[in-house]
Amino acid sequence: MKNILSCDWGTSAFRLRIVNVDDKKVLDEIISDNGMNAIHNEWIATRKDESERLNFYRNFIQSNIDKMRANVVQGLPVIISGMASSSIGMKELSYAKTPFGLSGDDLITESFIADEFCTHDILLVSGLQTTNDVMRGEETLLLGCEVKDEALAIFPGT
Repeated sequence: MKNILSCDWGTSAFRLRIVNVDDKKVLDEIISDNGMNAIHNEWIATRKDESERLNFYRNFIQSNIDKMRANVVQGLPVIISGMASSSIGMKELSYAKTPFGLSGDDLITESFIADEFCTHDILLVSGLQTTNDVMRGEETLLLGCEVKDEALAIFPGT
């Protein structure tokens, strides 16, 4: 697969990017203040049954994918991290424990198959947990960094 859709859906911001897998370049992106808190409040306002919540969120993701370059996104999977796996998100997932193997074998994920609500397969990724803290958003981006020797990473959040 040449490209993926990467979604970092935090409390206060929504970031959706088309990323080239080989060179890791961002080919297109949508960044908005439609973070999980705002979208969850929209969901609550619908007063729909809890069983319809996941499809509400998937429809929101699809509406943003539709704003991107159609010839590039066709059939791409969406990998979602951040607050989407929280209690106000698409579906609450447990945190993966640390230490955490970079192979990805320790990930806690949930897959959703493409359908009429979202025409892209979705992989929802949990956050990580130490003995005294949790991380679900910006901190997990560090896992995608390539570090040769030594580095300092600062993730101020939104």
